[in-house]
Amino acid sequence: WWRDARRDGKRRLFHPRYRYAGTCDAFGWWDGHYAVLDWCCGDTWESAKDVQLAAYAEALRAVPPAEWPDFQPAKDRIVRLGVRLMKSGAIGQPTPYADPQDFPRFLIALAATLEQERRGIRRKKVA
Repeated sequence: WWRDARRDGKRRLFHPRYRYAGTCDAFGWWDGHYAVLDWCCGDTWESAKDVQLAAYAEALRAVPPAEWPDFQPAKDRIVRLGVRLMKSGAIGQPTPYADPQDFPRFLIALAATLEQERRGIRRKKVA
């Protein structure tokens, strides 16, 4: 499937309204729809790629049209795909995410993180 996907490399994305940024691993066309893709080393469901990719998709919609002439966010559906990289170096099959509640879940997590920062609460680092 990877050889058949038309894709571009990494792109840094920023959402001006919600003021978050992230770097999408790949994006391009998948089955006739624009797609954002992110690699992961662990299980694609356990790594919260669903909410991460929802944030990337919404930030992609905020890109000015002049920067992305072949993409019309108001019309085009954005496919979100998480892909596991195997220890062997093989590329796993893509896991699609389509739950419309993924972006609201991301915003809840973002609000909680910003509130912790505002209160001076530091997260403990996991060893």
